[in-house]
Amino acid sequence: MHAEAANLFMRELLEQIAYEARLAGVDAQVIDGDFPPGDDIVYVVVPHEYFIVRPPARWPSTELLSRTIALAVEPPGTPSFEVSADHARRCAIVMDINAKSIDELHRRGVSVLPFQLGYSEYFDHWHGVDRPRQNDIVYLGTSDPRRDALLASYSRWWLSRRVSLFIPSRAPGLRASDSHLAGADKYALLAQSRILVNLHRGESRSFEWVRALQAMANGAVVISEHSVDSLPLVAGEHFVAAEPDSVGLLARHLLDDDACLVEMRAAAYNFIREELLLSRSVGELLEVCDQLVEHPLTPAHHALPVTTHAVDPLPWEVVEAGAVALLGAEVSSLRHRIRKLEIIQNRLQGQAGYLNDGAIPMLQTRAYAAARPRISVIVPVFNKAPFVVAALDSVVACGRADVEILLLDDCSSDQSAARITAWIRDHPDTPAAFLTRATNGGVARTRNALLARARGEFVFTLDADNGVYPTALDAFAAVLDENPEGSFAYGPIEVRRDGGFAGLLSPRPLDVDEIRYGNYVDSMAMFRTTALREVGGWNDALHTWEDYELWLRFLEKDISGVFVPQVHAWYVMRDGTLRTAADLELIGVWSQLRASAPTILAGPPVRHRPERSD
Repeated sequence: MHAEAANLFMRELLEQIAYEARLAGVDAQVIDGDFPPGDDIVYVVVPHEYFIVRPPARWPSTELLSRTIALAVEPPGTPSFEVSADHARRCAIVMDINAKSIDELHRRGVSVLPFQLGYSEYFDHWHGVDRPRQNDIVYLGTSDPRRDALLASYSRWWLSRRVSLFIPSRAPGLRASDSHLAGADKYALLAQSRILVNLHRGESRSFEWVRALQAMANGAVVISEHSVDSLPLVAGEHFVAAEPDSVGLLARHLLDDDACLVEMRAAAYNFIREELLLSRSVGELLEVCDQLVEHPLTPAHHALPVTTHAVDPLPWEVVEAGAVALLGAEVSSLRHRIRKLEIIQNRLQGQAGYLNDGAIPMLQTRAYAAARPRISVIVPVFNKAPFVVAALDSVVACGRADVEILLLDDCSSDQSAARITAWIRDHPDTPAAFLTRATNGGVARTRNALLARARGEFVFTLDADNGVYPTALDAFAAVLDENPEGSFAYGPIEVRRDGGFAGLLSPRPLDVDEIRYGNYVDSMAMFRTTALREVGGWNDALHTWEDYELWLRFLEKDISGVFVPQVHAWYVMRDGTLRTAADLELIGVWSQLRASAPTILAGPPVRHRPERSD
C-alpha cells in the first residue's frame, strides 16, 4: 500500500517486492490510497510514508491493520526513524531492512523481523554484459547540507570527467522529474555509469542499501562513506569504502584503473545474484502473510496518539511576524525606498542616466572592436575590489577565443574601478569593455545595460565575486547547441565560505511545484541573447529579487532551459549574502512576483512536504 502523496522512492521498493511475489505465484500489486477490503488480503506499508501523509480519518481500521505488515526502512538517528517507529507499531507485524534499526526497535520493546534487501531482475538493466558507459560518475542522493558541502568539495577533482549529479530536494518525490529519476530511467542511467558515489544523510552512518543494490545490479561500482551495516557485502571486494573527504579524489583515481572497476563490478554483481536475492526475503514475507491470513494479530499499539504532518505554507501565506522581525522589515523597506528615491532624484537633476541607462564607456582592450564574439560574459560590479580580478581571470582561463567580457561598475566606493582598469590594460588581447555609472542603479539595471551591449549569441551572467572553472563556457554552450529549443543553461554551483566548502547553489532543474516555495536557482547561467531580450531582461523594480522574478517569467511563458548536472562554477558566500528577507517584506514582494507569474504562484500549497527518505 502506498499513499498518493508519499514518496515515489518508496513506491519503487514496494513494486520490487510485488514483482518478486508475482514470480512466486502470488497476486500482488501496489495500490495507492485506501486499503481494499478482503479477508484474504495482507497489506504491506512503509509506515512513515503512508500514515504521515494521509489524514487519520482515512487510516485503515483495526481489523485491516491486524493483517498489515509495516516495512520499516529508516536508519536510527534520523527524524524519519522516530516517525517510522511510532507508526509501525500500529501494524500487526514489523519488518525492517536495517540491522541497526532492528537492534534499536528491539531495545524499545518492539518485536521486529529482518527483511534483507537484495537483487531483483526488476531493476537489472545491465544483465552482466559489458559495454561502453557514457557516464563516469553519477550521484542520486537527496539534498542535504552535509552531502551538498561534500559534493562541492569534490567538484574540482571531477572537472575532466563526465559527471551527472541528480539532487532532488528533501520534499517528497511525488513524481519522476529531471532531478528525481525513477524506475527504468534511473536503472538505465546506472547501467550507463561507471561509478555511483553515495554519501550518508545527516548524522546517519547506515549503508544505503536500496541505491547500492540498484547500482550493483547495473554494473556501477559503488564508492561510499564507511558504513556500520554493509555486511554481508565486503568493502574492498564488492564496493569501495572511504572517509568522506577522500571519496571525490578516490573516485577520480579509480576511473583510471579500468581493470579494478571491471573486477569489482563483476564481483558485486555475481555476489548479489547468488547470495543476496530479494526473492528469498519476499518468500519469508509471504510465509508471514499466510500466517496473518489464518491468524490476524490485533496490534498492541493501534491506539497510539495521532502524529500529524505539516504542510509548508507558500511564502505569501506567511502573515505572522514578531516585533523584531517587523521592525527589521520596516527598516529594510525604508532603506530600499530611500535608495530608489536617491536614484530618481539624481536622474531628474540631469546626472548621467536620465536619458539612457547611465552607462558611460570608460575603456576597452585593443581586441574588443574587431572581435566577433559568440559568448558575451556580463559582469556587474559594485564594491567587489577584492574579488573582481579572480572572476575575470577565471573567464580567461576558459581559453575560448570567441568570448567578450563586458563590465559595468555601478558607482563603487572602493577600488573596483581601479582594479578593473589595471586588468583591462594587462589583457590587451582579450576582447573586453569597461563601463561605469555615476549613480548607483542596482544589479538588475546594470545587467540590462550590459545585455543591451552584448554582441554574442549567448550571454553568460557572472557576478564579480564569483567565478567559473575552465570547463564552464564550453559545457553550457555545447548543451545549448545540442538543445536548440533551450533558451538558457545552468548547473550546480560550488559554494565557498571561509576557505572551505559550504554546499551547492542551483542544484537541480527548474520545477514549477518547487519554485513556488522560493528561489533555489542562482543568476549564474548562460542565456540565448535573443530570448533574454525578448522577456525584457531583469526587473529593476525588485531589489534582490530580480533573479527569482526572471525565472518565474520564463516558467510563466513556458520558456524552457537545460540543466547541466555537473559543477562548473563557484560562488563565494560572505556575511550578508544569501540572506532571507523578513516576513513582512516578503508579503510585499510576493504581490509583485505574483503579478509576473500569476499561473505559477496561484492557489494553495499543492503537496505535503515531509522529509524525503532517500
